[in-house]
Amino acid sequence: MSEKKSEFDDSKAEESVESLNPNVQTGLNSAEVEERLKRFGFNEVSEKKPSAVLAFLRKFWGLTSWMLEIIIALSWFLKDMLTFTL
Repeated sequence: MSEKKSEFDDSKAEESVESLNPNVQTGLNSAEVEERLKRFGFNEVSEKKPSAVLAFLRKFWGLTSWMLEIIIALSWFLKDMLTFTL
């Protein structure tokens, strides 16, 4: 999924501000606001929702989960060892 590139992506901040011709003293009037909303859209960043599967799998990554996994493996192995010795 490729995102739409803006005309400001490869320019410096000063160049971007200069190209928009802002009036620092008075700001934008209603007509300019409407025109810029049509041209650029709302000032928002789209969020990517994390995968539920990856979020679940991340629960098993870390020191605490590794210790629990080692304890489970050891108890399973030692239980089998006790079964064979009896």
